Amino acid sequence: MAFVLKNPPEFTMEVNQWTRETDADGAEMAKEIEKLLNNDFYLKTELERMDHVALVVLPASGWTGS
Repeated sequence: MAFVLKNPPEFTMEVNQWTRETDADGAEMAKEIEKLLNNDFYLKTELERMDHVALVVLPASGWTGS
């Protein structure tokens, strides 16, 4: 079974919690694991994006208000 990583990555808070009563159905459980994997991919991408912030300076000399 392959997990699908969404591009662009998506973050979700809607992840069902497993209990002792949860059916051990691999296909259904994989849906929740895929959500967690996508959350990790989203957070990793956001951290990498924050590490590569470029400061841009735009000089205003010679600009007019018209």
